[in-house]
Amino acid sequence: MRITIKRDKSFNAKYLVVSDMQVPFQFNEAITNLKKLVNAFKFDLVLNTGDEMDFNTISRFSDGKAESFMQTLDEDRTTCQNILYDLKTDVVSRSNHSDRLYKSLQRIPGLMGLPELQYANFMGFNDLGIHYAKQPYAIPGTNFVLCHGDEGVISNIAGQTALNLSKRWGRSVISGHTHRLGYTCASEAFNGRLERVLVGIECGHTCDLKKMSYTKGYANWQAGAVIIHIKRGNVSAEMIPFNVDGSFVAMGKAFG
Repeated sequence: MRITIKRDKSFNAKYLVVSDMQVPFQFNEAITNLKKLVNAFKFDLVLNTGDEMDFNTISRFSDGKAESFMQTLDEDRTTCQNILYDLKTDVVSRSNHSDRLYKSLQRIPGLMGLPELQYANFMGFNDLGIHYAKQPYAIPGTNFVLCHGDEGVISNIAGQTALNLSKRWGRSVISGHTHRLGYTCASEAFNGRLERVLVGIECGHTCDLKKMSYTKGYANWQAGAVIIHIKRGNVSAEMIPFNVDGSFVAMGKAFG
């Protein structure tokens, strides 16, 4: 059955969506300007598509390497918590990097039942007032769901990964994971009548390529964020590409 969303013409809101900080590889200059943005404008929700932490020291890619012996996880967690708090984050999506904690515990099954090692507890999300969305999160007042983006096959075309998920789910999708910034859509029409439009939005990333040696400095990635505007029930997206120095323009104002 086709999902129909009734538009509430009295509904007005604006949401900021941030993606893929991957602490300790975060883009500090962009984050500084994002903090200025959330302080300048009152967002109804601040959403994070996940990969807020990289968990590089417990990744399978660091097995047997010096990186796996670095005891920086608590420091990285504190840095991430402070950023999420300063950005007034309300929702964080599960993601493949946050799954690294669970995958590490699978090597020692006896630890898997400890409540303090459940991801939301490990990150202290309750104390931060953050909802950890284990499933795609329905964004209020819209036909969009927030997810990480690893639920489907990755496309090299910005926005296409999210759009493919939207075609599968019948809901517009806003996601991260690909580190690409893009907006695309697909429509259905019959006999001259527009039946449905599905939108796929990917939110770029908020990490620093210079810190990520495995990219060798080359990647088809775009740093950025997205603002969702809802006016009288109409939904639109403002794409915010970050410049190389972390500056950007959003809501008609320059930051950085």
